[in-house]
Amino acid sequence: MLEIRYGTGRILASQFRLIESFDVEPAAPRLLANLLTAAAIRSPALQPVAVCAEPGALVAEMLAFLRADMKLLERPLSPAGLQAHNIILVQLDGTLTPAEGRALHERAAAGALVWVRGADAGTTRSLEEITGCEWKEAGTPLDIWEGRAVIEGHPKALAGLSNGEFYWKRGNFGDLHGLEKPSWKIADLAAAYLQPAKTGLARSLLYPAAMWVVQTGEGRVLVDLVRWAEEQNPDLQNEARRIASALLTNAGVSLAPAERMAELPEDIVWQPIDLSPYANMGFADPVENDGKGGWTDQGPSMDMHRMPTGAVELNDIPFRLHPQKGCLTLRGHHQTMRDAFPTEIGDIPINRKVLALELLHAGAWAVEGLEVFKMIVNYKDGSQRAVQIVSGINSRDWTYKEPYAPFPLETETQTRCGWTGKGDVFSNVSMWQSRWLNPLPGKVVTTIDFVHDPACVAMICGLTVGLEGPSAEATADARTPQELLEAAQQARAAGKLDEALATARLLCRKAPASTENWNLLGQLHMDRKDKSGALEAYRKSLSIQPNQPDTMTKVQKLQQSLDAREPGD
Repeated sequence: MLEIRYGTGRILASQFRLIESFDVEPAAPRLLANLLTAAAIRSPALQPVAVCAEPGALVAEMLAFLRADMKLLERPLSPAGLQAHNIILVQLDGTLTPAEGRALHERAAAGALVWVRGADAGTTRSLEEITGCEWKEAGTPLDIWEGRAVIEGHPKALAGLSNGEFYWKRGNFGDLHGLEKPSWKIADLAAAYLQPAKTGLARSLLYPAAMWVVQTGEGRVLVDLVRWAEEQNPDLQNEARRIASALLTNAGVSLAPAERMAELPEDIVWQPIDLSPYANMGFADPVENDGKGGWTDQGPSMDMHRMPTGAVELNDIPFRLHPQKGCLTLRGHHQTMRDAFPTEIGDIPINRKVLALELLHAGAWAVEGLEVFKMIVNYKDGSQRAVQIVSGINSRDWTYKEPYAPFPLETETQTRCGWTGKGDVFSNVSMWQSRWLNPLPGKVVTTIDFVHDPACVAMICGLTVGLEGPSAEATADARTPQELLEAAQQARAAGKLDEALATARLLCRKAPASTENWNLLGQLHMDRKDKSGALEAYRKSLSIQPNQPDTMTKVQKLQQSLDAREPGD
């Protein structure tokens, strides 16, 4: 079921079989009646939320992430300055003056919603000025209430939420007092628990003492103690975002639709990068715990020997996976020979403008919430872009039992199962495939680094870059192939290798059937000591005309050199 605000109206979409089940399912008539009642209610116009918070505050970051229509208020707050705002969110941080508190109280009494967050024992005075009633600490909840709360009644402010969003624990109902163990708590739901000093002045929305509403004249004050903006644990990100979005929606705040990820051009060219010069492991591990061989160094029964290697295509994307040196395996503290593994592998040359990257990867001992690794994209102008790969967000453990389960929380990447098969020990073994769209496609990407905190083991096995297709770049240059060839040769002779390489790439796209063009590109890669790029170009030349003894010799020598090369050389 889905409700979409459209202009001044709404669209209610339901996939429940209410009509078909009307006579046999007791809940169907009631749900249908509720839907019709809801559809008949005219929704008020959506409004922006005025935010009183310090620049860079977490609450402002969350609102920006949810694409809320918001305006940061200038300080000091005044009755005149608040007059134009009907929804006002205030983050108490100890800086609110008594005069500002009284101004907020007056605005609530005049009909506005004043939404107060972050109240604690140190800010009760400000809370009292805003609400007009005295507050006190509610005390520490019982053990069974740590990290959880339940909704009281059916408050409109929490419509669309269930007690599940306020259950910040892991585990099943069990041993202590017939409920949960306190150790199951992931995080505190509230930083403090407050309650009015006198009963009857406020209505509790969340038990124990985590959210209240105070009727003030024509308006109301929402006292929100839930840490939905402050909590950064990935295990709780979905719950925190749902709480925030529901509160905003129920308050009448306008939330813009999520931006669709940019679409890649149909003629994009996918170019696999050979990672073998930088890899330290293969896919098969004949001997466990020897610091060499393959995969995670756990032996032949717990490796990835069934993974296809060579030139493979996964989800219509080509990868080049070397059988003996196909894995960049980064250290995890669970490994017996962990000191034999690096925590980072970098300086992988790209040296071209990139529209997108496709990455093949997995983690070991990668419980949800752990960062598996970071991919650092280095641009020619010295800037960088860090792409975080987190278990449960856009990666998972290689032994995860549901290989085709979605990744609902990722925002910067598009991840799906790249390959899955049967393991000797585990029922499923899988690799995850992530697509990252470069937000700066006009800049040259020089190198890529993979860095890692050894809380788990990281395995990076495939990297493919998406390049602008020939129809866009090649046709934009009016020079003929012969003119491009001469320009590339002249730039090389003058020592302008970057210019020569860019021109040669353009030449190969404009005239891809010429072995001379590909051989020139290979030689330019050799000039830059990029053996992987040279090997790729020479192989392309041989695919056009195999009878090239000199080029065949170069390919053999390059392959031998890359096979013998130690990681980091």
